[in-house]
Amino acid sequence: MWREDHNPGLSAAYGCDRLDRLTRAFDDFFDRAEAFGLSEEEILRLSAKQSGKTLPPGDCPLEARSETVETAAREADRCPCFFQGLCLLMLPACCPPCPLGLAT
Repeated sequence: MWREDHNPGLSAAYGCDRLDRLTRAFDDFFDRAEAFGLSEEEILRLSAKQSGKTLPPGDCPLEARSETVETAAREADRCPCFFQGLCLLMLPACCPPCPLGLAT
């Protein structure tokens, strides 16, 4: 019988690396802006500059070496390996007998 705890898609280990790093970059930016008590206008102005920053390197084999925040935001959901927040390349191979009958 299929159980949710056997679904590898529920594990954060298989999440999209590019999307995770992009999310962390935005969260870090807004946390810093909030800590400094910046106005909405100042945050928007700084946010435009933030988009040109380079993301730290990650594990995505399809990502450019020096990808900017702007590029990552634009390309993350267009990646052929991206599916509902997961990186299909990171998922383990299905081991027979597959509980869904999808043997490889």
